[in-house]
This record gives sequence, C-alpha cells and structure tokens, in this order.
Amino acid sequence: MLLHGLNNRPELMHPIAKAFNKIGFDVLVPALKGHIDDFATFKKVRGEDWLAGVFTAYNKTHQRAQLKQCPIYYVGFSLGGLIGVTLKAQGKLPEIHKMWLLAPALEITLFASLLKPLLKLKLDFSIPSKAPGFYRAHQRMPVQAYRALFEVKEVLHQQKSIVNIPTLLHIDAKDELVSYNKLKKLIEREELSNWQLHKLNSKESKGIHHMIADPFYTGKNNWENMLQEASDFFKS
Repeated sequence: MLLHGLNNRPELMHPIAKAFNKIGFDVLVPALKGHIDDFATFKKVRGEDWLAGVFTAYNKTHQRAQLKQCPIYYVGFSLGGLIGVTLKAQGKLPEIHKMWLLAPALEITLFASLLKPLLKLKLDFSIPSKAPGFYRAHQRMPVQAYRALFEVKEVLHQQKSIVNIPTLLHIDAKDELVSYNKLKKLIEREELSNWQLHKLNSKESKGIHHMIADPFYTGKNNWENMLQEASDFFKS
C-alpha cells in the first residue's frame, strides 16, 4: 500500500509504485477523501474520513494478499505516514509487519505548528497551496484539511504507544514541514528500537526538501539510494 500526502494527488506515489512493480511487487495506491473529489468535499473532510478510507483500502489489500499468499507492506508519505502509524497503533493494520515512511507528519516543524492555534478559531477559509502543480490536488488549501490532519495526530496521541514494528524512515534534515530532530527524539522517547531513521543529503534537493516522494525534488543519488534501501528492507 502506498499512500500520498496532504493535498497531493495519488499520482505522486506512481514513481515509487513503478519502481517496485519492476522488482515484482503488487502495488495499491489509494486516494484520501477530498484529494480526487471536488473542492467542496475537501473543505468538509475530517480526520476520521481519512482513517476510515485507508482502513477500507487495507481490507482490500489484505484480500489480494491472501489470494496471492504474500505479505503486506505499507509506504506512506507525510500525512500518509501519519495515517499508517495511527491505524497500526489502533490495531487496524494487523497484517502489516513492515512500514516505509517518507517524511511522516508525526512531528512537525515550529513553522507548521503555528497553524494549530488558528484552527481553534473555527474559521472557514483557504490559502494558496504550495504543493508542486503537477501533484497538487487543489489550488487552495482549506483550513479544515489542516484541522483534519491534527485530528489524526490527536487519535495517535490517544493510543497507548506507537507500534515498534520494523520501520524504515527517510527524511531531509531541512524538511520545511516535518522536523528531523523531533522525529529522532520521538524514536528515542518511545524506545522504537526497530525504527531506522535515514537522513537524506539536503544538498541534492531541488528546492522543496519535503517532497521526497518525487525523484526530481529528491535528487538522483538520494532517490536511487532510498529505493535501494527500501527494497533491501522489504526483502530482508
């Protein structure tokens, strides 16, 4: 299962999907509610909608895996990573025993966290999206979508602990939205001994450090190394 990030079209995950198809993996790329729908749907989305949608996609993936008698792995970028970790902590992804997380929105930067106080005002407005145009689901980001992200984070916070299954993480240390240092501290605090945190070479980034699900923004060497590490991880 490959899951995209906030205000990204599912096509963002296609380069990874194609790379893993070539080495024999069967890939499912679900879409989060509001990301292939009209803007009105995006303005009303809730965190529970995303969790329920991915749980449904997992059940379909599980059925396919049973027919093929193969294991299930989860790959999540940004919001997609947060959702996967949250559902696993809830016990809703029982047959997923390995995860690959790309810049997961588990620990956000100070800049991104400044949005949280505004969300409590119950205002209904949108701002221009900074996501790259080719992968952008909508031209504007409704504040409700940010509320939904924090709703998912709150669900994770309510769980007793993060599940310590084998998990590979990649992040650019200069990520604009997800904090590398906070992720590192989270792994230490939660004693996630099976989590491997890999830092990408920031100098190779093509301007948007967060967009590591795309080969152009990630940089050639980063991209190739990341795919090789993920392939070795899943095959081990």
